Amino acid sequence: MITITDTVPSFSTYHQVLNYVPDSSLFFDIETTGFSARSSSLYLIGIIYMENSGWKMTQWLAENKEEELQVLSGFLSFCAPYDTIIHFNGTTFDLPYLREKIRQYQLPDPLSDKASLDLYRIFRPLGKLLGLAHMNQTALQAFLGDRRADTMDGKALISVYQKFASGQFPSLREALLLHNREDILGMTSLLRFASYPAFLQGGYSITRCEQTGTSVSLSLRLNTALPQGFQYKSESSDIVLRAEDIRGTLLIPCFCGELYHFFPNFHDYCYLPLEDQAIHKSVAMFVDKAHRTAAKPANCYVRKTGCFLPQPEEIFTPVFLPSYKSGSLYFEYLEEYSAQPGLLQYYVQSIFNLILKEIRY
Repeated sequence: MITITDTVPSFSTYHQVLNYVPDSSLFFDIETTGFSARSSSLYLIGIIYMENSGWKMTQWLAENKEEELQVLSGFLSFCAPYDTIIHFNGTTFDLPYLREKIRQYQLPDPLSDKASLDLYRIFRPLGKLLGLAHMNQTALQAFLGDRRADTMDGKALISVYQKFASGQFPSLREALLLHNREDILGMTSLLRFASYPAFLQGGYSITRCEQTGTSVSLSLRLNTALPQGFQYKSESSDIVLRAEDIRGTLLIPCFCGELYHFFPNFHDYCYLPLEDQAIHKSVAMFVDKAHRTAAKPANCYVRKTGCFLPQPEEIFTPVFLPSYKSGSLYFEYLEEYSAQPGLLQYYVQSIFNLILKEIRY
């Protein structure tokens, strides 16, 4: 068995967003000769881990099929003291494969008591936000602008390993190690995708709020720079979010016209047909009985003409609706709201929560 250890350049861990501790976690990736652990062999495992405040990589490569157990044992022994294992789609392939090999060799399973961080499952919902058609590791690295020196996929690598394992082509070792090395290093690069949920979950400040025509534009400053810019239009409204580097813009269309504010306690109101509005009974008592009736839920309202903004929940009051049974909530936009950063931040976050729900993050 060949064992190689190298240093790895430092990288941003985003551990506070992804909820792991760097010095008790390791990244890993495996290479096999097939999908089934019962009919194929494990020939290479690579890991990245922290040691003495720096990052290192270790790879175990089987020089032939008979060294599979050595590769597996070397990895299991090394990872035993770690709390968290980080991988890309390992939930579907790598971990089930390793557990089957552990069963075949009747080895203790140190993986069962570890936290598992699957970067594929964590970042997959971002495909909708970023407009990505494919969410495999190669596509994600390409989106980030990463260039891989390795050009082969795992399937093409099988025949390369078989030639290497024959003992006649020792120079193929580098191609095998390179592919695995770039897969693991690629995972550390993918951590940058965590900057998107970090932004949408509150990592920003509002620097300006202004009405421009029939829209309100909010300028945002992000706490963490994004690796690539994006534009997203909400499915449930025409709200548009644009962000690049540390700058963002939230463009919210106004509804300019007439809306209704419905009073909840309609029993306390009377409806005035001529004025087409409801007034409280304490005032209605001075109106001729011929011009007032008991209010009903559907006509217990006052009308208001102005410029209104949508709100996912009741944040700004009073709340206005297009009709009694409408589920769309609005509030009248006033310039003074720009001087209320706390309330404005809560409003923006409610929109971001809606976007996170739309992309199912």
